[in-house]
Amino acid sequence: MSKGSKSKLHASVSVDALNSLVEALESSTVEEIVFEKNGEKVKLIRALHPKAPRAKAVTVAAPVAVPAPAAEPVKDILSPGVGIFLRAKDEKSDPFLKLRDAVTVGKTVGMLLFMGIKHEIKSEIDGKLVEMLVEDGQAVEYGQPLLRLK
Repeated sequence: MSKGSKSKLHASVSVDALNSLVEALESSTVEEIVFEKNGEKVKLIRALHPKAPRAKAVTVAAPVAVPAPAAEPVKDILSPGVGIFLRAKDEKSDPFLKLRDAVTVGKTVGMLLFMGIKHEIKSEIDGKLVEMLVEDGQAVEYGQPLLRLK
């Protein structure tokens, strides 16, 4: 509406009537009201604010752990008792095992020195030596892992 038509509208339609129409429009679901009086026509249109689109529920899947390629199982050779672990029979001898050596059941893999007596440690499993878990001359406990095989 132009300024001229507003003043003309106010002359023929009372402010109270106009306010009543606005309130009726706001309190209803009607989007448009047309009011005519004495040849004057008033058209009220609800200013519809575009509604923000409703957010759709999004299901986010938890990260799934991808299993690593089937690795060879790791097996440990455990200490059969308490004592000092020795890698060789004596200081002049070569060690019983080196990294990547094949180990078979019954093979001597070290010695356990207890009360001055050396006891052979024999493997109860097959595999390949991939890690030495204790140092030569280190004190060990019963059941402590000594060597790791794959």
